[in-house]
Amino acid sequence: MNFQFLREHPAELSRYLPAFLRHDAHFKALLSSCSAEHERLRMLLQDVVKQFFVETATWGLTSWEQVLALEARAKDGYEARRKRILLKLQARQISTVSFMERLASAYFPQGAKVQIEEQNERYAFRLISTAISSDYSGLLEALEEYKPAHLALALDYLIEREAQIHVAGYITEYEVTDIQSGGDVSYEIDDTPLYAAGFVDGLEIIEIGSV
Repeated sequence: MNFQFLREHPAELSRYLPAFLRHDAHFKALLSSCSAEHERLRMLLQDVVKQFFVETATWGLTSWEQVLALEARAKDGYEARRKRILLKLQARQISTVSFMERLASAYFPQGAKVQIEEQNERYAFRLISTAISSDYSGLLEALEEYKPAHLALALDYLIEREAQIHVAGYITEYEVTDIQSGGDVSYEIDDTPLYAAGFVDGLEIIEIGSV
């Protein structure tokens, strides 16, 4: 939202006057003082206008809360207070799936995908998101405010991450079996602990029965 409704640059009165006046020490000091006051008023006007919009209000949030009969919470920051005000302003919205998804999206990081899956046969619905909520208590409060009273809510996080699984282990017990061949050949295993480890890229389990 652009609040540069007067000018986009800091106030500098000397630009509106002949250049030679800037070289006069007394006139230059006067222009500097007047420019600083104009700039202070410019920023003040912008700040006042921001209070008329919930998304940019700061000290004006108190007035919004008073008008909407909302109880101020000392622990809440600007963002939490803005969300509660916007929630109250939307009180007449119909609780459609699309509306509930837009409502819930305000409590997740930007770019997160939020989806509602209806489960009418179970009198419930699932809220599915690809990110963790940035304001979990506020999210639950908003959903409870708008969801039909007879419906239960389930919240699922579907987070995709690339990962590798490493499997390792060591042998604590083994059995030596002598297998007789047709000739005088024997195989022996020393009484030395055997250790095995490795990186598993694919996994296949084969069961080998003993005789």
